[in-house]
Order: sequence, then structure tokens, then C-alpha cells
Amino acid sequence: MTEKKGEDELPSEYLASSLSKQPQGPPQRSEQEIQEEEELQLALALSQSEQEAKEKEVEHIDSVTHFINNIVQ
Repeated sequence: MTEKKGEDELPSEYLASSLSKQPQGPPQRSEQEIQEEEELQLALALSQSEQEAKEKEVEHIDSVTHFINNIVQ
């Protein structure tokens, strides 16, 4: 069983380097980057919604065509 190393157990070379002073989390995004991502997500959702609506329309047309063909026969 090993315990997690604390910051005081890190190599002194690392602690003295500029790497140890850099943030270790994900990079911060600008407002513009966040807005662009939101717009892309919205466009994707809209595109998927339009595709689903077209598929439902085709299904409806097919069922009406089938119904009409049964009446005509």
C-alpha cells in the first residue's frame, strides 16, 4: 500500500522549475471561445431536430400513401 506523495515530496528540480508554477488544471477559455462552442452546439441541436422532423414527415407520407393504396385497391 502506497500513500500519495505530498508537494514536499516532489523533486527539488521540479519545484525550482517554471513548470511547478504553471496552473495544472485545464486552460481557461475566453468568452468568445465559450460563445462559439455554444453556437456550434445550438446549430448541431437544430440540425438534428430538423433531420428528425424530416424523418417523421417521410414516415407520415409513407403511411398516408399506404392508406390511400389500400383504399384504391
